[in-house]
Amino acid sequence: MRLILAILVFIFSAKAESFKDCYKLFKEERFLKAKKCFLSVNDKDLKPYINHYLMLINQIYNEDFKIKDSAYAIKSYDYLKLSADSFYRKEFQKSKNYFQKIDIKALDKDDIPFYLYLKANLYNDFSIKKQLATEYIYDRNYGYKTFLEIYKNLSQKDLEKAVKTLISYRMYERALGIMPLLKTNDKVLYYYLYLYVKTEDFEKAKSFLEKINKKSKYYPVALYILGYYSKSWEERKRYFDKLVETKNKKYINKLGIPLTKKAFHYKKLNYFNYFLSKLDKSEDKVWYTFLYKYFFDSKKKAYSYLLKNTNWIKDKNKLYYWLYLASGNKHYIMRVKNSKIDDFYKIIAGGNVSVRRNIRICKGIPYIEKIKEVDYNLAYIESKYLLKKGKIKNLYCTMPEVVVRKLPKKERFIKPFGNLKDLIYAVMKQESLFYYKAISYSNAVGLMQFIPPTAYWVAKKRDIKNFDITDLFNPDISIDFGRWYLKYLLDKFNGNIYYAIASYNGGATNVSRTLRRFKPKNIAEFVETHPFDETRDYLKKVYTNYVIYRKLNGVSYVYRSNRRSR
Repeated sequence: MRLILAILVFIFSAKAESFKDCYKLFKEERFLKAKKCFLSVNDKDLKPYINHYLMLINQIYNEDFKIKDSAYAIKSYDYLKLSADSFYRKEFQKSKNYFQKIDIKALDKDDIPFYLYLKANLYNDFSIKKQLATEYIYDRNYGYKTFLEIYKNLSQKDLEKAVKTLISYRMYERALGIMPLLKTNDKVLYYYLYLYVKTEDFEKAKSFLEKINKKSKYYPVALYILGYYSKSWEERKRYFDKLVETKNKKYINKLGIPLTKKAFHYKKLNYFNYFLSKLDKSEDKVWYTFLYKYFFDSKKKAYSYLLKNTNWIKDKNKLYYWLYLASGNKHYIMRVKNSKIDDFYKIIAGGNVSVRRNIRICKGIPYIEKIKEVDYNLAYIESKYLLKKGKIKNLYCTMPEVVVRKLPKKERFIKPFGNLKDLIYAVMKQESLFYYKAISYSNAVGLMQFIPPTAYWVAKKRDIKNFDITDLFNPDISIDFGRWYLKYLLDKFNGNIYYAIASYNGGATNVSRTLRRFKPKNIAEFVETHPFDETRDYLKKVYTNYVIYRKLNGVSYVYRSNRRSR
């Protein structure tokens, strides 16, 4: 019996390895050997992929090939390629026949611009061309290309939409390039101002402020942008004062709140008090008034003030934790410890965080598991296709990262990339929610979200030759970089996990400056004195993730609230 089982295991392994070998030959462009290899593979789970690569090889040698029906996403990619090839050979009816068999749900979002481009030209559909030129103008190959072909036929509204799309993708130079096509109005003048601010040409940006009608709704927005991005405190105050003159409460508070925060964190206390005095009462105003009293006046006054304004603070665990720090009254720390809300403050108060183990009855999906061994991207596309079709039952056991957003929040503590350290997963969950092609607003990429300067610095430190930022879309490379960088930060701060987490998001320099400026006596003080909103929130969430991952692994952790954080 054991011998039979061993033979079966060997046969199964041989099939899987055979497909991998064929795939490797194909990637090495040894196409004839790859074809012979693929023809020898007898694996029904991978048959559509075997046919896919055989089709590609046959096309290289101008040989006919018929697509066999399957429920896989790769079938739609095959039809997309055949349709495109037929279109470029001017076999338009044949191209349409192939095109009609494509299921758009099967395509990755990065491939939609090409799909639309082919459809628009195949059917000469101007509405689709307009969609490409406005909604997909960020795509150089098909969106921007279409824009250049039809921009003379676009309306002012369409052109403004194209600019707005480019701004949303942070393509400011490209947006500036098409701005002369727009007719001048206050909205267009504001776009110019905004784009010159984002490209750091402040003198040009300022010149457009004078051209905007002061009664226009874009005038206070322009003042807000100039005040927010100005480099000097004098200029920030000047634009803020001009905003105050407009009596536009929305933008007075929208600019005043971040300037108040910045002045506090950089200890510009005269500016802090000035901006604070102009704000309407809000949660932010109450909180920063409290912090000012706590750090620069007296804890007694801070406690008294916060106690009178408890209704303004939505985060009750934070409220009671800081009432404890300001008063020393253990009644408050017990309220946090026994809270029903599991968060950062409950953890540092010594509370027990509840976790939900992900126990699901399901079985793996063989063809996706096998594809994943050779090409993670294709496996992700196939999994996403099943998700779009509502076939998610067994996806959790195969590629949980694809269905994670469908899970209850307490079940999102998955480990899709094997047995990595808890801190890696804690960071990954917050950074990308396990999406390998994630790109953030600051152009951070991949699972572990590296911005280009940091990524190239890590590559240089590790003597990695020919590194390209797109390499970080490979999960293995992204995880490897993240692992190395977290270790570097932990070593830099003598193993202090809080400082390492904060540095990963906001930079080690800002952590060091915060420690020098405020000399925080505990982790809560460190969190609230870090200058970046994003980093403060990030640290709390990642550390909470870390504790939950550890607990899921059966590791207990005790935080002592009186322990110094340095």
